[in-house]
Amino acid sequence: MKHTSVTPNRPSNRIQGWLQEHHKAAIGSWQRFWNSVLSTTFTSLTLAIALALPGSLLVLLNNAEQITRHLQASAQVNIFLHKDIGLADAQQLTQQLGQREDIHNSYLISATAALDQFRQQSGLDTILDSLAINPLPHTIVITPAFHAANQIALSRLTAKLDTLATVDEVLVDLQWVQRLAALLETTRMATLGLALFLALAVMLVIGNTLRLAIENRREEIVVIKLVGGTDAYLRRPFLYLGCWYGLLSSGLAWLIIQFGLWGLQAPLQRLGDTYQTTIELVGLGISGSLGLIISSVLLTMLSATITVTRELRLIEPH
Repeated sequence: MKHTSVTPNRPSNRIQGWLQEHHKAAIGSWQRFWNSVLSTTFTSLTLAIALALPGSLLVLLNNAEQITRHLQASAQVNIFLHKDIGLADAQQLTQQLGQREDIHNSYLISATAALDQFRQQSGLDTILDSLAINPLPHTIVITPAFHAANQIALSRLTAKLDTLATVDEVLVDLQWVQRLAALLETTRMATLGLALFLALAVMLVIGNTLRLAIENRREEIVVIKLVGGTDAYLRRPFLYLGCWYGLLSSGLAWLIIQFGLWGLQAPLQRLGDTYQTTIELVGLGISGSLGLIISSVLLTMLSATITVTRELRLIEPH
């Protein structure tokens, strides 16, 4: 009596078969992806622009916040001393302030030097020479340390300086920085809202693209269903198609953002020159680039899953 050996359906065989099916679907969808180069390119460019717009705004906001912090850190605090304070006492106080941990450096503008500077800038030599006394006080100019350059730390520093017996008034002009920070925060919230609307637009474009692809293969889908093909089997190549759209559009969006930053570098550097500072625009970086790619693929895959599942349910063989 002959015995027929039956090879058991091992888990390794099932996994190998599953991987082969996915490999076949990925290669087939990749070939279909480039069957119509013109259509694929225009669709990917549309998706790339929708992805690049909020991405560019977020990158610019991050750069603007860094520039604001840099300008805030370079803000100077003017300390006007009482008029009866002598030059020696003013120099001693300047040295004491320069030793504080929350002060980066300090220097003294004497009353005589301030008057000479004002004379050169105003051209009022005759009027100033007629004055019996110098109306300008000694002034100490300090630059806060970087860790003490934020709004709260500066408020504490100016409050401490204002309590000194020799100090008449402390002035720091950071109101424009505070307004800019508030404007940037408002713009960030608006950008996030815009990103949500554009994400919906990306999903709609992918959904419409895959709906047309399914309609073009309707007869093939009906035949596969008649011979026992499942919706999961039919859905697989369309999901990969959505993945390819997500990868290509994210790459194009990355190029758009980088070229935009490259174009803005020169005019922003001219702006930095007026503030005697160097402005270096920071791009997406590794984390930002990965975030762009992952977000794009997730959006296209989510849209593909929803659209293809719904469309396949509507196609039934008769």
